[in-house]
Amino acid sequence: MEKADIGVPMERDVVCGSVPVGHGSAQPTMRPLLVDVYLPPTGAPSEPARAAVLLAHGGAFHRGSKSDDAFAQDGSPNTPVSEYCQILARQGYVCFSLDYRLTQECPPPQPAPILQNRSVSSERVNFVRNLMGLPPATSAQLIDGVEAAICDIAAAFTFVAQHAARWNIDSARMALGGFSSGAIAASYACYALGAPAAAIISLSGGMAFEDAAHYLGQSSHRAPALLFSSELDLPEAIARTEELERAGQAVGMPLQRYLVPGKPHFYARSSPAVRVDAGARGSAQADTVEKAITVFLANTLHRF
Repeated sequence: MEKADIGVPMERDVVCGSVPVGHGSAQPTMRPLLVDVYLPPTGAPSEPARAAVLLAHGGAFHRGSKSDDAFAQDGSPNTPVSEYCQILARQGYVCFSLDYRLTQECPPPQPAPILQNRSVSSERVNFVRNLMGLPPATSAQLIDGVEAAICDIAAAFTFVAQHAARWNIDSARMALGGFSSGAIAASYACYALGAPAAAIISLSGGMAFEDAAHYLGQSSHRAPALLFSSELDLPEAIARTEELERAGQAVGMPLQRYLVPGKPHFYARSSPAVRVDAGARGSAQADTVEKAITVFLANTLHRF
């Protein structure tokens, strides 16, 4: 066990499975699916069994990692998922930063389709691929990458739930979420694949409306959701966030949505956030992103 940057104990590279990559190549292989675990420091207040938070990194399904998904746009940086894990661990949660296959690793197609619309928007992804020196992706490559990430996040959630005793976790109080592509994968892992998360945190993620409406309409598991998007966010991130909100409202799913004013797709945990969903009482309520997450988790996981 080692110490993370702000002093919480952590376990790095815990293997939670093995997944195929190299589809279509001469040498397809398996690679480990990993998580980093951030534990409350000694002496932090805790219940006999702790609540847990599992977060997946961003990066357009092509970049970022469980240890580093720090990006910036126009001088505005995001807070990496690993940093959120450290902060929440100091509050008494057991936190997991999740690994998943990236599109350029060429995961194979899933046996059963997850995305209802088989046409994936490629503008942002190909922008990132160009930055990475990769050629434009085919629709099939993009779908395979997105669906592999969804399955990997669901598999990591299952692994943690099955090994909850190892970290003294109450498996009924496990939140799932992430940033950007990680938030998308987490939302689908819960609402489409049925990972029984007690809450969802979506930082500029969301779901396509046809997927959210389809899966939420046929499932009784509608975990409360905390949804963020920024004023100058990617158009598709704004649309997916609004579409998940709309589908959730249609089935009575508990949710809160926040807008981060004046920020692009990347925004820090200290950024002001204004609650804008229909459930906000009176005038719009303002918090920071971090405070909104902290209060939401305390209320939904009954941590305190």
